[in-house]
Amino acid sequence: QHQSTMSALETPMVPKPSSPPQQLTEKERLHYAFQIRNDMKTLNLPLTEPAYSALVKLLSKRKQFLLAETMLEEAENTQQCKVKLRLYSSLLIAYCQEYQINNALTIWKQLLRRQRWEEVQRGTNSLTANTGRALDLTEPEYRALIQCATSTHNAPVMEYVLTELAEEIPIPTKDTVDAILEWFTACHDSTSTGTTYGTSKPNDKYGQECQAILNEISNLQYSHST
Repeated sequence: QHQSTMSALETPMVPKPSSPPQQLTEKERLHYAFQIRNDMKTLNLPLTEPAYSALVKLLSKRKQFLLAETMLEEAENTQQCKVKLRLYSSLLIAYCQEYQINNALTIWKQLLRRQRWEEVQRGTNSLTANTGRALDLTEPEYRALIQCATSTHNAPVMEYVLTELAEEIPIPTKDTVDAILEWFTACHDSTSTGTTYGTSKPNDKYGQECQAILNEISNLQYSHST
């Protein structure tokens, strides 16, 4: 799937920039970014983490998700690129904003796999055991997942994310509290009208996929703590 996108990466379908640098549109920024990337590839110079993160963010903002995932994987496979949370965060949040909860969870799972891989590469001991936490989700990612779970009426995701949030963010900001309250308000409103809200459909293919990803996330997080 990703191989089919590489030709598009080599020649992005965006117009040639015509505006002064301070007035560049998102399309023009994307054009410049890929031009630099392709020039560096021609010179066999690897991109750094800030460059990859910027590309993923630009592609995510333009909803070019497949290309964003391709760039994310390219970054992971570039030895000189020391990945950070921001490499994953923009795509995860963008998926949440488009109500694509399973894709957002998949990015979370991918991040955890990378975290686990880095732990194995360096070896886990008393001096390095906490360094992997640099890839842990922070409040903005949790809040995006909560808002997406509310919008998609996804109780399993909401329950899981709330549990993780309570452990990782003892005192959430007002924006996050409001997002949590919105879930419970929606549940109360649906109960008063006799409708069903926040119930999963375990026999539904989408629901099964969602639960499977949550199970993988849980297993990966458990492996971190052992």
